[in-house]
Amino acid sequence: TVERPALGAHRFDEDWRAYCRAHAGAGGDLPLEDRPKCLRIGEAGLLSLGSDLRLRAELSHRPEFGLDQAHDHVALLRAMSHADLRVGETLRVFAQLGSFFEGGRAEARKPTDLDRLDLVQGFVDLDYATGQGGVITVRGGRQELSLGSSRLVGVREGANVRRTFTGARAFWKRNDARVDALYVRPTTVETKLFDDGVDHGRLLYG
Repeated sequence: TVERPALGAHRFDEDWRAYCRAHAGAGGDLPLEDRPKCLRIGEAGLLSLGSDLRLRAELSHRPEFGLDQAHDHVALLRAMSHADLRVGETLRVFAQLGSFFEGGRAEARKPTDLDRLDLVQGFVDLDYATGQGGVITVRGGRQELSLGSSRLVGVREGANVRRTFTGARAFWKRNDARVDALYVRPTTVETKLFDDGVDHGRLLYG
């Protein structure tokens, strides 16, 4: 029996191929809520769809440590939807759209509060199987990164708009071993439609 993949902090880490293959041709055996995860595209393609929704309330009493009498009663909305297309064992295209809103902040809006609609992630993967069960993946495009404990490089989960990077990443995996190489720049957060850009003043590589 193939278990249903768990939902992770990074939705692109989910791999539904084995689960969908186990239910191929099973008729009504696939649960209704899982059918958007197992959409067949031709003979070799598998399309998985998903969404995330977070509504967060922040209540702050005198956020300036008593220097003024202001109160913050803030509502933050994060809505994201993604599509994950895998073609065979080699090609993958992942795209995620996001819409982020804020209401009620008494002070100036934070840079990560608002982004009406934009491409949160959009990248292409190419996989190459090496010997002894290892796989090399080359990824290019806009993507989330979490390295180690995420203290230095992470998605900034506490903010309304998560952090992403634009560039290239390659990694080799075998069992629990992994080696990464990356060359990326932070994505800038703008407030209008599909206007996020790249911060050319900062570079992350290693």
